[in-house]
Amino acid sequence: MDRLLFAIESFKNVQELIRFIDQKAGAVLVIYGFILTVFVDFAKKLQFVNPFEMGGFFSVFHSIATLLLGIFLAGMLLYKIYILVAKILRPRLAGNYDPGKMSVYYFEHIAQNKAVYMETFHHTQDDKLVDEVLEQVFEVSKIMTQKSERLCHVMTSLFSTIVALLVFILLVEIF
Repeated sequence: MDRLLFAIESFKNVQELIRFIDQKAGAVLVIYGFILTVFVDFAKKLQFVNPFEMGGFFSVFHSIATLLLGIFLAGMLLYKIYILVAKILRPRLAGNYDPGKMSVYYFEHIAQNKAVYMETFHHTQDDKLVDEVLEQVFEVSKIMTQKSERLCHVMTSLFSTIVALLVFILLVEIF
């Protein structure tokens, strides 16, 4: 297989994996949105009272536990949604190119100046084109790695978020 063709196929493969990660992140975002909706619906049922005017230790403990769990759950949900939107789904630009270097394969560099792009492209030898593609493969691989790690973190904590929501619902409804 030709080296340039192999490099381009590697680039396409990583790009496809990034699309797959973005699709997963979108699905997980929908799940977190559903959890947030359920949380808000049950939080509306809460009545704020002075725990020191309530009778009995159990009532005071229940009130404080519900408040603290609600605050914790709201913070966790907002943080996870932030990670999904700002750190996974938000488009990324390359961060590893040398300043002043013009890549003939990276869209941001191409969009800067048509004339410089065309001149650079026409004067670039074939073996250098392979290097250009490989640099872009490196860039998208870094992006893919970051997105994968963050999505793994968000998905790993999904179960604990659901458990916390169920406990919150139990505290709101039963007591």
